[in-house]
Amino acid sequence: MEQPVAQESEQDALGVFALSEAMLPSRALHVVAELGVADLFGGAPRAAAELAETAGADPVALRIVLRLLAGHGLFHEPTTGVFELTGRGELLRSDHPRSLRAFVRTQGAVFDAVGALEHSVRTGEVAFEHVRRRSYFEHLRENPDQDALFNAAMSDLSRFDQDSIVTGYDFSRYSRIVDVAGGDGTLLKAILAGHPGPVGVLFDQEHVTATVAPTDRMTVVAGDFFGDIVAGGDLYLMKNIIHDWADDDAVAILRACRKVVPDHGRLVLFERMMAANEGPTQNNRLSLLMYVTFGSRERTRVEFEELFAASGFALDRTVAVGPVTHAVEAVPV
Repeated sequence: MEQPVAQESEQDALGVFALSEAMLPSRALHVVAELGVADLFGGAPRAAAELAETAGADPVALRIVLRLLAGHGLFHEPTTGVFELTGRGELLRSDHPRSLRAFVRTQGAVFDAVGALEHSVRTGEVAFEHVRRRSYFEHLRENPDQDALFNAAMSDLSRFDQDSIVTGYDFSRYSRIVDVAGGDGTLLKAILAGHPGPVGVLFDQEHVTATVAPTDRMTVVAGDFFGDIVAGGDLYLMKNIIHDWADDDAVAILRACRKVVPDHGRLVLFERMMAANEGPTQNNRLSLLMYVTFGSRERTRVEFEELFAASGFALDRTVAVGPVTHAVEAVPV
């Protein structure tokens, strides 16, 4: 009877070892995204030495990194030192229609903040601000290249789940949809393309909207969602915005929305929805990432209810519109 206990203990130990080294695949993934390795395959297997020469990398180091990521399903090594992209690895290509390369590259700015997690846990301070002496959004304003990368990553994420949002939520009920902090308009354009009735307004900061051309059904307005949000919509939406902000700032943003949402209108947030005892899910990982980067988190239904109650709304319903995204719909009170 002793053997099963010993085997279980060994598996537990291996699990702890693996978890203690979990930062290595993440860093390796960032490196190949930063180097643009996936763009170099051209649909055919490539030798690691050849990839390294083109990417400006050390061939031995790159081979080790590719082998690690092959164990996570991004590459395959059919013969020694020769690699090919898998379907998962294709998502790192810049030209893939659902590319995640820009999103992976943005993680480079927060690795040192993750390293300061213990400081956050002990003090409650935002790790990114402790390390960089500025907020994440101040960092973006001071580094235009990083800001452009961040906006590209948000567009990648919109393309990733926009089909689920467009088909999973009924936008046809509305006549004028305002996308607050809508970036380059990727999601709003998809919504309008899928629903011929409404028109749309893209609302974001001036340095973002300056690069976006209006269309016959989409106007573009610059502004600050802590200030005066454009009026006149009957649906106001925000996608993956509130999870970037701690409660006080989140309430301030929602109160600014309440000033312009008419009594017959609605506000819908497209966000992740945390559940109790989720286990090792992406929601929990992303919630911790939000905390070390912004001092915020992913929220439960009850926490959304509390935010709405503090800002002049009431939670009406939630609708799952994809594997991870929920439409969190609120009405004015």
